[in-house]
Amino acid sequence: MNFANQAPQYGYGPWPVNMRMPPPLPPPFTGMGNMAYPVPFDYDDEPKDVKYEDTIEVHEHYTIRFQKWNHKKSVYLPFDPRTRREGSMVENSSENYFCVNSRLSLLGRTPSLVLSDYSEPLLQFLRANTTGAGLFGASPERGLEDFFLELDHIQTKLDQVKSVLQPESKFTFSEKIKLSEELGRYNASLSTEDELMQQFTELVKHLEVFVNYIAEKFKPIQERLALCITYGKMEFDLLRYYFKKDQIIVTQESDDSLIKDPPLRELLHERPPPIAIKVKDTQMPFDYQSGLSQMFYVTGEGYEWNGSAYGERGVKLHCRQFEGTKDISCLPFVHLSSKAKELLTARGRLYTSYSGVHFQSYGETRVVVDRVGWNDHLSSLSEANGAKMNARTMRKRTKSTGGRSWFGNDDQYSDGEDAYLNSLVNLSALRKRVSNQEIPQINEEHLFLLPANVHGFNLENKNWISMDIEKLGPVSFDEGAWDHLVLDSKVKTLIRSLVDVTRQQNNSSEAMISDVIRGKGGGLVCVLHGPPGTGKTLTAEAVAELLRRPLYIAGATELTTDPSELEKKMKQILNLATAWDAVVLIDEADVFLEQRSLNELDRNTLVSAVLRLLEYHRGVLFLTTNRIKSFDHAFMSRISIAIKYPELDHAGRFAIWSKFFALAGHEVKDSNDPFAEPSIFTRAIVEELASKPFNGRTIKNLVIRFLFECSNDKLTFAFQVRTAQALALASNSPLTLEHINIVVESQEKFLDEFAGMKI
Repeated sequence: MNFANQAPQYGYGPWPVNMRMPPPLPPPFTGMGNMAYPVPFDYDDEPKDVKYEDTIEVHEHYTIRFQKWNHKKSVYLPFDPRTRREGSMVENSSENYFCVNSRLSLLGRTPSLVLSDYSEPLLQFLRANTTGAGLFGASPERGLEDFFLELDHIQTKLDQVKSVLQPESKFTFSEKIKLSEELGRYNASLSTEDELMQQFTELVKHLEVFVNYIAEKFKPIQERLALCITYGKMEFDLLRYYFKKDQIIVTQESDDSLIKDPPLRELLHERPPPIAIKVKDTQMPFDYQSGLSQMFYVTGEGYEWNGSAYGERGVKLHCRQFEGTKDISCLPFVHLSSKAKELLTARGRLYTSYSGVHFQSYGETRVVVDRVGWNDHLSSLSEANGAKMNARTMRKRTKSTGGRSWFGNDDQYSDGEDAYLNSLVNLSALRKRVSNQEIPQINEEHLFLLPANVHGFNLENKNWISMDIEKLGPVSFDEGAWDHLVLDSKVKTLIRSLVDVTRQQNNSSEAMISDVIRGKGGGLVCVLHGPPGTGKTLTAEAVAELLRRPLYIAGATELTTDPSELEKKMKQILNLATAWDAVVLIDEADVFLEQRSLNELDRNTLVSAVLRLLEYHRGVLFLTTNRIKSFDHAFMSRISIAIKYPELDHAGRFAIWSKFFALAGHEVKDSNDPFAEPSIFTRAIVEELASKPFNGRTIKNLVIRFLFECSNDKLTFAFQVRTAQALALASNSPLTLEHINIVVESQEKFLDEFAGMKI
């Protein structure tokens, strides 16, 4: 029968019928202090034919006790290793500093060695200077291997105590008290100096026996480890002894080492950059199916910016089991070298420059580095997952009781105004404290322990991501975007003035005109209305470029028409915009702000929610619409300025054609020279094109848009062209009037057919 899928059972438990299995396995060792079954000493039915001295090995100041797991009584009992017969439990001798329990779980397996029955000085020291479970219970005990992993630290403390006992020691009385407390004697301040020296002398005697025993038991492993290191090799079972607590290790660029340094690998689809951590614990769990350890785990700590301060972060690494030897340099992680530390320190210093809120470019996209926003995002995901898990229960409860669940509460907006105002004020205060005040400094010695990635928001894809800090860079702003905007100069001046005043007001404690209610009326709500392709979206984009601020574009696809979800999403967007000092553009806003009526209660709730949110927003907000007349009347009082974009006239189209030709690298001149360069278009040609009834977006599509750029003699793409420019490239010739005419005629034909369909 195949037992591969059968997990080991501990203690008593039902067994499958007709299944041949070994007896129940003993519990994995975690220390008697944490286990529910103390080993008793008063079994009346113990076999008496095994002498106690046959179950022990007596050494100077410690005793080895041979024990075997008794699955009927769920305890370890003494046994004679020669006859395999169990004996009786006997109290430990007071002359021993500790006992070594050689415990056999199953016949044929190597016994595990567990230390227990420590002397009082030794127990105090171990509790204060080692880690791990099992030393604070009623029957303290711990595995020998766990102590070996901390042997270097124990030896250091032993040497320190020995130095105090030297005749030439210059330790003061207060220093001796402090050392005594570090060694586990917390009432040392009540002791005399002679009592302290006596304590040190006694502890040295006990520790020397303890350290020498452990060192002797692991001498073969130490010698094998040293030999492997000499040749630059490593065996899998030696990894736990090679990587020790408090050592600094660094990951290599390996696919299988990083377990918990969240979604960096998913984002980059490549090997994660190296990180350094301080080792806190190592594990090599035993696999009962294979009888071997299949994985080596390292749990460590680094540092990171958490949104308000620098704090510790947990990281877990692993190395898969391998056969034979492996080059140390090929392990998923290695000890940190001085060169690696220098490089990681430089990267850590770069990491600190992204604490707070930063508007950056990341590859071909623009992002906002914002750890607080990332934290809020993770929190909302947790809440959403919890809501999904509880939704079915809530629905069942509602159905069975005949009541209403909170998901459909008609009063959910009744007190939303105060709640929203409070959340907005609290979040703004947090952002201001983090981004505007001096960022808390991190210890220079911890810079190399900082991660390789920061968290932020992708403005193009509208999602939260992790980013490699070495791929972040300054944003390249389009300095000419505002000049490219074809709009009346007076209107452009008005828009720019209002935006500047709004930003100055929000950055100042004094407002020009404050609302009666705290927090209301501090933002700029600008409605841009007119037919498509007249420059509404470009206005918001140009303002963001002019201010060198992020632009958050929210469309109908991102904003749902469900009132509760819409308010939540809008609140999220406006909160982020306030924190980032971003410009917000809500495209096709008429979907959410149409006139309310008595017959559409859901729409009324939707419009009310949006109106309330807009009233409290303190940033720059643009709304575009093609149907201003359908807006609800209550919205009119929330508008700071409304700008009408008329159909483009001949002069406007001429200006747009000229600007896009210039962007494509073609000049417009007053020239009728038939031998003029192909890169020159005459004014007459552009005048003819401007006579066509195309809007700005159509003209752009007919000419060109920039997507990529050339750099360092590496062709990463110069342009991605549209329509006429595509024709020119396809024929391996410059953009000419012939290409323009072909595309213009095609577009005119389409517009005529479209107009005919609407009649």
